[in-house]
Amino acid sequence: MRRVLLAALITVVGIAVSSCGGGGSPSTQTPSPNEAGTASEPVNMDVGLYIIDEKGGEKPVQIVDFPTRAPRWTPTGDGLFFMGDTSGLHGQDPPNVYSCSATGEGLMNLLETSRNPSTFSLWHTFSPDLSMVAYLTNASRVIRIADLADPTSDREVADGMMGEWSPDGAFLSYLSPACGAFSLFVTTPAGEQTLVVPYAEGSLISWSTWLPGSSKLAYLRMAKTESGLVPDRLAAFDVRTHQTTDVPELAGVDVEPIFSPDGIWFVGAEPREDAKGTYLVRWGERMPRRIGDYFSWAPAWAPQSDKIALVEDGKIRVYNVADGSDHVIDLHLKALPKGADFWLVEVSWSPDGKKLAVAVRNGVGRGFCD
Repeated sequence: MRRVLLAALITVVGIAVSSCGGGGSPSTQTPSPNEAGTASEPVNMDVGLYIIDEKGGEKPVQIVDFPTRAPRWTPTGDGLFFMGDTSGLHGQDPPNVYSCSATGEGLMNLLETSRNPSTFSLWHTFSPDLSMVAYLTNASRVIRIADLADPTSDREVADGMMGEWSPDGAFLSYLSPACGAFSLFVTTPAGEQTLVVPYAEGSLISWSTWLPGSSKLAYLRMAKTESGLVPDRLAAFDVRTHQTTDVPELAGVDVEPIFSPDGIWFVGAEPREDAKGTYLVRWGERMPRRIGDYFSWAPAWAPQSDKIALVEDGKIRVYNVADGSDHVIDLHLKALPKGADFWLVEVSWSPDGKKLAVAVRNGVGRGFCD
């Protein structure tokens, strides 16, 4: 999958939406995790997957030592799913799906999209219950979905990109050029497609996202004018009833809102130099709260909706929603290897909100730091 504000107050432009994931028999291997220690003993982080105490009071523990991205905890908190690549090829988004315990034991390759080391992910997204993955690679160029319990189930479902699962995992939204230009569709895991917003000359879909706990896909269509892009249609399409309704609560939101698990808040970022920062907005209110001076890609909500993890300049800042307090965890990233242009970091909260899984990889020229 794969990246807010009320424009009447502050215009927000650009938030990263990323996602990725093929066939092959599962293989297992067990890494040797680092010993735990105290925060006074910094780890110079390299590519891999780490477990960190959210308060920063313990030394990070490395449980995987190859490039990783998009970590997701299991509901019980004793395991993780993530994208990875053991080929040693740096600078590309890892294309294969792995799982392991929260201590790094029982590492398993659940889905291998390709044995070709030049294959990399364009995006992927796990279903909410972690039973499926939808992905797109540079090799396939079409959306594929696989049941992670059965790698042979890997199948093509649509010509498109940038998908996102509905809250119940019954639908996948995506942008498709199937109608001659990008249109907004939804598909079932079986490939049954529904057109939500057809392409209109002189317009484009700025963002789309599922409203929490519902079957409604909200979207913003922008129109091209002489002065630039302006909002044209803000609405929500119900995939169950096929009814489209307005969403006044999101009026003025120019980029994709990232909702808290309880649906009360959403967060977004502003990349422009004149208003750069990350902002928090309560649903139905028009008073954005500036929560950071950095432009933070894909902030991660704690499951309890009380904290947000923001990756900023090689550090993780944990922001408390209730009182606005925060604390910073320095990742102590190593110097970039030759040929790499930047570090990329993604964060996922454990179900109890006490640990962070931190995926680290590096990029070359064509991406951005999360």
